[in-house]
Amino acid sequence: MDQELDNICRKPECTYSQTGQCVLNNDALTCPDRLASIADLVASTVRVRGEIVLSAPVEMERLSSSLSLTVNDTKKITRGRYCKIIGILGVPGTGKTASLVSLYLLLAHDKLKGFRFLDSKSVMAFEEISKGARRWNIGKLPEHLTAHTELQDERIAGYLHLRLQQIEDNGIMDLLLTDLPGEWTTTLIETNRTDRLGFLKAADRIWITVNAEEIEKINTRQYIIHRLSLLINRISTFLEGKVPDITIVVTHCDKVANVAEYLTPLQALASGFDIKIAPIASFSGNDNVPPGSGIDELIADLPKMRNSSISEFWPNADISEETRHILQFQNNR
Repeated sequence: MDQELDNICRKPECTYSQTGQCVLNNDALTCPDRLASIADLVASTVRVRGEIVLSAPVEMERLSSSLSLTVNDTKKITRGRYCKIIGILGVPGTGKTASLVSLYLLLAHDKLKGFRFLDSKSVMAFEEISKGARRWNIGKLPEHLTAHTELQDERIAGYLHLRLQQIEDNGIMDLLLTDLPGEWTTTLIETNRTDRLGFLKAADRIWITVNAEEIEKINTRQYIIHRLSLLINRISTFLEGKVPDITIVVTHCDKVANVAEYLTPLQALASGFDIKIAPIASFSGNDNVPPGSGIDELIADLPKMRNSSISEFWPNADISEETRHILQFQNNR
């Protein structure tokens, strides 16, 4: 057997029997110098001098080198499981990234009420955006808790992944949350730019963040509400009426009193979908408001069926036999 392997190639200098690799990088099955008389010796593994050449290692899941996940990365996840996609919009400074950081830190400390952390394909991205929240200045909050979101490709949304377990029923939920620059929302409002927002067509829920401090101020309140109204109408037009349920996430609620009453008129814009208002405090400088307030309710709302016309994957419908065209065809034969 050893002699046959030594003579597997016509070239005397061939070392295939020792290395398992052709020096000319030819495929072992099609190499023109290979001896046909021992064709059956070439297989996925080759026995050389009583030992088995190691087979190729099992291919592991590979994600992109960027911190947040790309669309291709998310496809690798969604091939094996259903994921809820949450599109998060909001102009700069309204707390989109801060809410994601707060969610991550609550899970990291097992303090997200009703949920338990299972896995994440974007831990490094969460670590990167939460660095500011770990810096303290003699016991005082830093000026900026999170960094401004920047994407490697300004045309493609970045995603953050979380796999959670609901404690009440042990149900498992995978989330894909977008982390987008606020400028994307600004250009949607001001110039109706939608070419980068195709991911919204696959979203199960849309969060729109708004700063409660801007709503409380009389001189900015109507301006902010008008822009929110324009944003919701832009989304509805872009999605051609097939709009998932929307949650207006009111941030910085540790600094001002409840401002939800000023936003309730926006709920009249809902047509075929639902608009809910959810106050949160991602971080807090108020002793009466714990940091992360409202985040648990925001997540607990995701599995719920609200009024969206596209929420139900396979809706039930009462269809009479007369309207079943295939049955009519069979009965008329």
